[in-house]
Amino acid sequence: MYSSGGGSKAETGFYTIEFESGMKYHCKVPKGRMEQSAVEKSTKYNDPVKSKDWTPAQNDREAFKDEYNRMQTDPAGYKDSKNYNKRQSPGKKYYEQEKK
Repeated sequence: MYSSGGGSKAETGFYTIEFESGMKYHCKVPKGRMEQSAVEKSTKYNDPVKSKDWTPAQNDREAFKDEYNRMQTDPAGYKDSKNYNKRQSPGKKYYEQEKK
């Protein structure tokens, strides 16, 4: 799956890459960076890419919050055993600030 969203290479947003093993990687970056990340992670872990889903955001803050929310769809968030992410999204802080 690939959500194009249109726009320029530097358009901000977030993405999820799913790999053949079932592992995932979530990140907030400009659209053009998703392809580079897919190659890097696939090579590093010897795990072919199954799908890529990039979604645009209004700004960096919203993209980080969206990235955090998407990570939470994994049962253990960024610590999930099926997740290549090694640290929590900065979006957690923004999300919690707005809940107050």
